[in-house]
Amino acid sequence: MTTVEGMGRVDDLHPLQESFGRHHALQCGFCTPGFLMSSYDLLSHEPDVAREDLPAELSGVLCRCTGYRNIIDAVDDVAEAHRDGIPGPGNCAARTLVGRTPAGASGVAGVTGVTAEETSAPDDSSKPQHIELPSGEPTIAIDLTSELTSSPADVARVLGDVRVLARCLPGAELTEDLGDDWYRGRARIALGPVRLSFQGLAQVLGQRADRIVLNAQGKDTGGGSAQAGIVMVATPSGAGTSLHADAKVFLTGRIAGFGRSLAGDVSKRMFEDFARAIDQAAAGAEPEVDARPPSAFALLAAALRARARDSADRVLRALGRRRSKNQ
Repeated sequence: MTTVEGMGRVDDLHPLQESFGRHHALQCGFCTPGFLMSSYDLLSHEPDVAREDLPAELSGVLCRCTGYRNIIDAVDDVAEAHRDGIPGPGNCAARTLVGRTPAGASGVAGVTGVTAEETSAPDDSSKPQHIELPSGEPTIAIDLTSELTSSPADVARVLGDVRVLARCLPGAELTEDLGDDWYRGRARIALGPVRLSFQGLAQVLGQRADRIVLNAQGKDTGGGSAQAGIVMVATPSGAGTSLHADAKVFLTGRIAGFGRSLAGDVSKRMFEDFARAIDQAAAGAEPEVDARPPSAFALLAAALRARARDSADRVLRALGRRRSKNQ
């Protein structure tokens, strides 16, 4: 399935997107995705459509602020320039998808399909050759450093054991070791009344005493999907260890609609809890991770409290500098 997000990138817009901007064919933006996808479908099947037919052909999408004239101009301009066929989507890179694509088929040209049955099958043949992350901007980018009290050697012991690592991640469970650094598992998270449960695969790409690199992908029963590339590096810091996490997360479906900023705050809070659990495991204790799926609203509340504390600290520091200057 191709959506408006797949049509083009910010630095390389699809001709239809560029034409809508050039002809001022958008205002509030509510109708724009529908018009872009409808006009793309129309020009894909009828590249020789006549201008006088465009109002009727595009009448399935309503617009209450721009009016149809500029939209007709934008679509007609692209139709005239591409009578031999409109260019395909420019932001649908080849990647491994976890979904309901029939075996041997793919939803978009250039995309390798992995069916839901293949994802959940117990035999090793269900593993793709590799998990290829989408190109372009991730939904969430995490760059986080946590200070741990445990020694680098103890943290390295945890990073070297994927099963222990999985027990440290809130809501995650490792269900099967497939061999060759492939693992099957599930992860759960609660977004208010909506509870998401992702089934998927993880591939460890590199593992040393001070770092682990892995890619993961999962499919939610409600149709959403998640893919992530994660790098964690442990370095000595005084008597303890600095654990740096760099993650790029790509989301589709219900969880993607949660909002980038909100999802980013929740994800960062989850990584902070993850680091805290790693510190406990490195100290020889069982990680204190709730068996219930983590609540996004509880995680967000903690993130907002942290933001409020940071803001208050900045205000106090500014007042202190002002007093010092006045004295």
